[in-house]
Amino acid sequence: MDIEQAEEQLKIISERCENRADVEREVNSLPKKEKMEIVFALTRKD
Repeated sequence: MDIEQAEEQLKIISERCENRADVEREVNSLPKKEKMEIVFALTRKD
């Protein structure tokens, strides 16, 4: 996953969320591998 894909995935998630509980539910529903790919892609950007 590259940075653009990670940002797109986060955009999709954020559009479904209205509050912190929604965010936590969405993140917890992601497979661990996908969460780590997003984190890795975003930290490489910095």
